[in-house]
Amino acid sequence: MDAVNRGAVNRILMKPFDLDDMLCAVNECLEQVRLRLRNEELLRLTQEQNEKLEQRNKENAELLIISQVQNEKLDSWNQALEKEVAVRTAHLDEITEASIYSLAELAESRARDIGGHLRRMQEFARIIAEALIADEKRRPHFLVKEYVDDLCLSTLLHDVGKVGIPDGILFKPGRLEPEEYG
Repeated sequence: MDAVNRGAVNRILMKPFDLDDMLCAVNECLEQVRLRLRNEELLRLTQEQNEKLEQRNKENAELLIISQVQNEKLDSWNQALEKEVAVRTAHLDEITEASIYSLAELAESRARDIGGHLRRMQEFARIIAEALIADEKRRPHFLVKEYVDDLCLSTLLHDVGKVGIPDGILFKPGRLEPEEYG
């Protein structure tokens, strides 16, 4: 009875034994053994897979930590490089602006009687550009403050070609002779 209570026996055969009942009971027992063995095998396989998954999870966690550290380093380097680029760009902008002002002053020094001409041209360019910005219907898409600033700075160079013209031609009153062209 103890075996029945523990679930070790699922059928009791009464005497006299019926052969069909006995065969049925044996087949049931064999099936239970097969199921138990299959269950144990599946449990073993599940345990192996869980262990492999656990190991992979540990490896992936380590790789994740390594990639996060590398990403942080890259972010730090990128920020440092962006700062360096900004500093160098600002420096280049200062050099460019200083060069433009120097060339403009050189060009203006070649003209004796047009004091302030370059600054007036610069102011005219700014007035026209700002009027276009204010007119939403006629404003070009590229006309933004930075473009206007660059435009106004570059207007200072419109007479820079005078620097290379000989004084005799640049300051000659009246019309140039045909041989003086070129």
